[in-house]
Amino acid sequence: MKAAPTSSTPGQNVTLTAAVSPPTATGTVTFKDGSTTLGSPQTLTAGAATLSISTLSPGSHSLTASYAGDTNDAPSTSPPVAESVGQSTTATTTALAAAPNPSTAGQNVTLTATVTPGNPTGTVSFYDGASLLGSGSLSNGVATFSTSTLSAGAHSLTASYGGDANNAPSTSAAVSQSVTPASGRSITSLVPATIVAGSAAFTLTVNGTGFSSGAVVQWNGAPLATNFVTAAQVTATIPANLIASPGMVTITVVTTGGTTGGATFLVSSQGQPAPVSVTPASGGGTTQSFEFQFSDTAGYQALGVVNVLINNFLDGRNACYLAYVVPSNTLVLVDDGGDAGGPYAGSIALGNSGTIQNSQCTVTLVSAIGNGTTLTLILSITFKPLFGGNRIMYMAARDLGAGNSNWQALGVWQAPFTPQGTIVVTGLTPGRGAGPSGMSQEFFVTLTDSKGASDFGVVDVLINNFIDGRQACYLAYVASTDALILLDDPGDAAGPYAGSIAPGGSGSIQNSQCMVSGAGSAVSAVSNTLTLTLNITFKAAFTGNRVVYAAGRDGAGGNNTDWQAMGTSTVQ
Repeated sequence: MKAAPTSSTPGQNVTLTAAVSPPTATGTVTFKDGSTTLGSPQTLTAGAATLSISTLSPGSHSLTASYAGDTNDAPSTSPPVAESVGQSTTATTTALAAAPNPSTAGQNVTLTATVTPGNPTGTVSFYDGASLLGSGSLSNGVATFSTSTLSAGAHSLTASYGGDANNAPSTSAAVSQSVTPASGRSITSLVPATIVAGSAAFTLTVNGTGFSSGAVVQWNGAPLATNFVTAAQVTATIPANLIASPGMVTITVVTTGGTTGGATFLVSSQGQPAPVSVTPASGGGTTQSFEFQFSDTAGYQALGVVNVLINNFLDGRNACYLAYVVPSNTLVLVDDGGDAGGPYAGSIALGNSGTIQNSQCTVTLVSAIGNGTTLTLILSITFKPLFGGNRIMYMAARDLGAGNSNWQALGVWQAPFTPQGTIVVTGLTPGRGAGPSGMSQEFFVTLTDSKGASDFGVVDVLINNFIDGRQACYLAYVASTDALILLDDPGDAAGPYAGSIAPGGSGSIQNSQCMVSGAGSAVSAVSNTLTLTLNITFKAAFTGNRVVYAAGRDGAGGNNTDWQAMGTSTVQ
């Protein structure tokens, strides 16, 4: 038996799924929480029964599934599955105020967050876009933080309450803070804007306005040896001892008449940027809010650009191809031509409620929140009718230096479409999987045929980075002979093959990427539905993020679904 999710909150829906072997078993399954029966007995369909519940109380639960048996199959009970239900918390609201607003560069601005209702405790973090400004502890529901580092321009400020044992987290609405240059003196850019900790001494170029002869660059308030170039540029020598350790630095320029507002310089550790996950990682629909998570071991501030590409394959052309530029808090949508260098279909800044679109999708930037090493990007995406089909969600991350994760397939999504022909690939369980190499995993592939299950000829399953049978886990189930065939490493569908077995039989077949066991594999054909169960053990050489493709065709070969991306799996 399986429970999803295994960690939930009060009132959250938990789906219990029991799989009874053999899949031809009939009858009912009763789900229990300890000795307490949950719901009513559920009827088996193709060897599986499910029950969704939302009544589990806070605490730990031991869930089981009991099969009642039938005339041919004995009763059985699953091992217990642990379910953890967290404590219920009170919803909170966080309100943010900034004063003064507008302000002048270098002027102290006080941010005040008020969290209601009751008397919540804990910490409130204050953000300028995705950049953490600082934090403050709640006292009588109020937390404050003051900063004088806001640069000239518009800022989108938010306050995020982290919650406590009795109160849920919440984030304020954005407050627009306008910062004007201090008497015409300002910093517009730093070159470079970041450097890796431990680097040698270097020259920092500060570009801006209102500089005068004798201007002095300050590093967190400490003066540096400075060279005046023009009223729009000064340079300063940064000694190696100042960049020995990672950290955020405030750069200011003292010039005739006063001091500029601060500009942020990053001394980063040698980080590793990476895409982490997309939630939901599988499903379907026209409009969906997606949570894309990225990380960098040097801190999320070290990220330069994070990318999302949604398409049939790794190609930016005619795709929903997005890039979020972290330093400028700007989301860019690549146009139909698919060139990452432009032209672009549009861009939108964090805090702007507008949309950007191309021929494939319309996108709203909901939020971008950085915390520690993690950046979470929430996008609302509406897929257009001509973009219907099973699409792969690729993600990539690049830091401010030379670090690049490369593209990783971390999810699939079905934009609504009308299938052609009588056969349809309808599902894969799990849609998003992960497990260590050397450990067996079960995959359930489901197809339908309007002519009936007896019309199926061949069902193909291909697990690889892309649609390529070479060095892949590439399987074909031939219905007429009840044979499960594994292709060898060259991946030619016509052979030679690594071997074949009967689903449910003894023995196994293997190539350099995977081993498939007869025991644990099965085929169920009921009415117009065929479910292929595969017991697969991936090998160490096959580690990485993989796409699970499936296809089906009838016995006569007249109807063929072509390859459909149905899920992703990480081999660890």
